[in-house]
Amino acid sequence: MRSMVPRMPGWSIALGAALVLAGGCDDEESSTGTGGSGAVSTGGSAGFEPLGGSGQGGYEGCLTAEIEGERKVLVLLIVMDRSGSMGPIWNVISSSLESFFAAPSSKGISAGFNFFAPPGMADGCEASDYTPPQYPVGPLPGHSSVLGQVLTGMQLGGETPTYPALEGSLAWAVTYQQAHPELDVVVALASDGDPTTCDTDAGNIAALAADALATAGVRTFAVAINGATLANLDQIAAAGGSGQALDVTSDASAIEEKMAEIREVTVACDLEIPEPDPSDPFVPTQLNVNLDPDGSDGSQAGSVIAQVPSESDCGSEPGWYYDDPEEPTKVFLCPATCELLKSPNATVTFTFGCPTIVK
Repeated sequence: MRSMVPRMPGWSIALGAALVLAGGCDDEESSTGTGGSGAVSTGGSAGFEPLGGSGQGGYEGCLTAEIEGERKVLVLLIVMDRSGSMGPIWNVISSSLESFFAAPSSKGISAGFNFFAPPGMADGCEASDYTPPQYPVGPLPGHSSVLGQVLTGMQLGGETPTYPALEGSLAWAVTYQQAHPELDVVVALASDGDPTTCDTDAGNIAALAADALATAGVRTFAVAINGATLANLDQIAAAGGSGQALDVTSDASAIEEKMAEIREVTVACDLEIPEPDPSDPFVPTQLNVNLDPDGSDGSQAGSVIAQVPSESDCGSEPGWYYDDPEEPTKVFLCPATCELLKSPNATVTFTFGCPTIVK
C-alpha cells in the first residue's frame, strides 16, 4: 500500500464525516478497462458501485487506508451594502450576523467586513478604499464582539459602488490566499440593490469574481437582500464558483442561515487532495471519490460518485468536481453529496490510480 502525505498542511476540524484514502490499482491488475453503466466489479476486499455516472474503469486490486481528514480553516470577508435603503432591515441583519458570529459552529473560522460605500464616504470608487479590509478578519468567537459593535454603530447612507468594493475586497483576498495556502479565503457580497455609481455593469462585476477564482481559487458568494436584482447576483455567484446567489429577499433574518451555509460548504465539502509520494505522482484523470453514508471501515461496498465538470453541472444528483481541472488541489462535493455526508458515520474515500468515472 502506498504511503499518502497531504498536499499542503491543513487544520484539523472535528466533523462527523471521516476522510478515507485508497491506494491505486495494482500494476498486475487492470487499471484502464472500460465498462457499461452497471456495477464495477472488484477483486480483493473493497467493492465499489457507480453512482450517477458511466461505469468506466476497473478497480481490481485497489487498497484502502484510513487517515485523519484535513479541512482548511475558513476566512470570510463580508462585503456589505450600507446604503440608506438598508435602514428598515439593518437591525435584523445586524442581529442575525451577530448570532452567526457567536454560534458554536463558527468557532475557529475568521471573519471581517468591508462596507460600501466606505464609512464616511459618499461613493468610494477606488479599489484601494477596500484594501486592506476596513474591519480586519479575526478568529471567532473572540472577534464576534468587535464585529457586532461595528454593525451596531454603522451609519447608513451613500451610493452603491459594488464594482470597486468587490474589486478591492477580492484583490486583498487573492493576496491573502496566496500568502496562506493552508486557509480557505472566500468573499461574501451582500446587497439590497443594483450598483448606482462607478462601473455599474453586472457582467464586469462578475468578471472580477471569475478572475479571483481562476487566479487563487478564491470563491465569491452573493447574498440577495430585498430590493436586489437576483439575476445579477446569480451571475456574480456563478462566476465566482459558488453557484447561485443566496436569497434572503423575503426574510432578512435568513442571512444567518445563509452565512452558515457558506461556513458548511467551505469547511465540510471542500477536501484537500492528498498526494502519493514523489515516485508515484498524482494524475487528475485517475482519481475517484467514493461515498459510504453508513460509514464502513473499508471492508464493505461503497458507491463511486461520478465527476462532473463544474458546480453548475451538479444538478440534484451526487457528484464532485475539481477546483482547477488542469492543476487541481482540492475536490468540491456537490450539494447532494454533502447532504449524504450529514450522517455522523459517513465516510468519503479517495481512490488513486484507476480511471476517473465521469458523468
